[in-house]
Amino acid sequence: MRIEIVLADGSLDALLKLPDFSLEAWKRELPDVQSLQRALQRQGVLPESIDEAALAGLHRLISGSDAASEANNVRRAESMVIARGVEPTVEEVDGLLFHRPYLAEPEDLAALRTRLLTETLEELEKAPPPGDILVDKGEEILSYKSLAPGKPGKNIYGGSAPLQPRHKAMPAAGSSLLESGRRWLSLRKGFLVLDENVLKVWAPRNAETDFIRVPKDKMTASLILRKYDEDDPLPTLEAIKSLVDKRNFAHSPPEAEIRKSLEAFLGGAGDQDIVLLTGTPARPGRDGSLELTVDPEPSLPDPESLGNIDFKTFTFFRIVKKGDVLAHILPPDPGSMGMDVFGGPIPAPEVFPFSRNPGRNTEIQGEGPARIVALCDGKFTVADGVPEVVETLKIGGDVSLKTGSVTFPGSVEVQGDLRDNLEIHASGAVDITGVVEDGCIVSEGAVVVKGGFTGTGKGVIKSKLSSVTIGYIRNQRIESHSNIVVYNEVVNAMLFARKSIIMKTSEHSVVGGHLLAFQSIEIHNAGSPAAIKTILEVGKDFEVERMLHEKRAALKEMEADRVFLEGMLAKLQDMVRWSRDVKPDTRLLEQRTKGVMQFLGRRIEETGKEIGDLEARLYFPGDCFIHIRGDAYPGTVLRHRDRAVFVKDVEKGKRWLFRNGGNAQHSATKSVSRPP
Repeated sequence: MRIEIVLADGSLDALLKLPDFSLEAWKRELPDVQSLQRALQRQGVLPESIDEAALAGLHRLISGSDAASEANNVRRAESMVIARGVEPTVEEVDGLLFHRPYLAEPEDLAALRTRLLTETLEELEKAPPPGDILVDKGEEILSYKSLAPGKPGKNIYGGSAPLQPRHKAMPAAGSSLLESGRRWLSLRKGFLVLDENVLKVWAPRNAETDFIRVPKDKMTASLILRKYDEDDPLPTLEAIKSLVDKRNFAHSPPEAEIRKSLEAFLGGAGDQDIVLLTGTPARPGRDGSLELTVDPEPSLPDPESLGNIDFKTFTFFRIVKKGDVLAHILPPDPGSMGMDVFGGPIPAPEVFPFSRNPGRNTEIQGEGPARIVALCDGKFTVADGVPEVVETLKIGGDVSLKTGSVTFPGSVEVQGDLRDNLEIHASGAVDITGVVEDGCIVSEGAVVVKGGFTGTGKGVIKSKLSSVTIGYIRNQRIESHSNIVVYNEVVNAMLFARKSIIMKTSEHSVVGGHLLAFQSIEIHNAGSPAAIKTILEVGKDFEVERMLHEKRAALKEMEADRVFLEGMLAKLQDMVRWSRDVKPDTRLLEQRTKGVMQFLGRRIEETGKEIGDLEARLYFPGDCFIHIRGDAYPGTVLRHRDRAVFVKDVEKGKRWLFRNGGNAQHSATKSVSRPP
């Protein structure tokens, strides 16, 4: 059993410490007082220093313990002095003379302490405490003629206990006094007091900044307790309450919190910094806004009715009539005023009414609230957040070399195919009855390809603000700001959706390629018996990931430019510093280089903040899932953030739930409700 000796009272007293106490080991290794005494002597304690009676009492206390009293008896035993050294004799002073009076009565000290914590030195000098106790810095406080030396003592190990200068006829000197020969001098201007037999010079504290602190915004009031000098008067509850009263706060701080913090500070818990009061921030209002009354997303047919749908006549776009109300214009919300800790008002930020111009073929009508109304029949789209009704470019056949690529500021309907690697760029929706062969479609609205999307992998379909609905896809890439809906097979394709990827079929498969959805993926079969690698990933925004890559590349280039400019500037500064005849062009180039570096530094800082914002938006904040209604074959990989699930055996009807920050969980399809 390990026992330790803890020294106290200047190494003159010794206590026993039992850090890994075991009653069984105690009784086995230290069965009697003599064995304990020998253990102490092995650690160097002199036999004559050991208090045998105390040691015997300690041994009886611990040896008589049981399971219920063991811990308490050990604590009691560790507080008992079991060895004592020889205390040194003190010095004797002769001819002691106090040159200034001091304050010593407890009630007088308490009154002075409160004043020092709440008043300035100038205020105290105008109405000084009684007794002429104000002393200047460097002033002589006391002196004496001679000092008779004392004798050193001996510690429990036989070592010398050095003589501590103590004077029976005089108090101890605090840190605010300097002992210079046989004189004591004041180190600061203040009031001479005798506090617990220690002579000190108390000086006033700056109560406004030392105890009650209010920042510039006046939204908090904090109690700050710091110990700057050991001779400083300790704060009292009355003094702190007086300081609080002087600040004229709107509400009274909780006295219990002040008392708790003060007791902790005075009890040696260290500096305290607690918030006593908190203001009420202003509630920000909201600018006037637009509330759509028509859903711009297309209405998708139900899978069970696929066989009854005529895709040549079915429209996937939102159609509105003349006079339909497309949106309401909501008035601004002014917010509400806040209040600081002094009761001062904090106005809410200014708000502004909705002031955008109406979209094409719409107008604003009425008041309270105003509404946006369609002026003609047409397809409903939303451009930059504002509803509009657009006429549609209709192409009766194929988009081919006969027509060339198409760019149109509205919706496009193609009755045939998109061929010959041509492109369609539309600010509205795109509806293609046939197939797309290695073509490119970029649209701000919904994209519908009723046939399929095939070719050698050169094509791309991108909906910047809406969804993509397609029959099938092979070897191509689709990017959607919303959902991607597929009615048939997906082979070796790249599908990226900012919401979900949904397969509206009960028999087709996703084989090969990479599917990435921000929220969820729901398909029938995944992979094939040939174990073709098929990646299904959820929880990541592909557009944010692309922007992150661009921003990081730009940041790397700017940092490289800054390193180049730093080297260039150093050379220019050397030329200016050491050359006798510096050309004006050189000085101008130096100034311009500094300017470019300042601009570049701001851009690097701004880009760093943009990268931080994008990283915070990269991953979906909630739970994601991948639902494979049919078979998931080996070779299928499920990903979520930095986690991956590898399908090793054929899984049937599984739904994997990826919790934010947790592991993937899966369950059988029949026990999982179909997501909305």
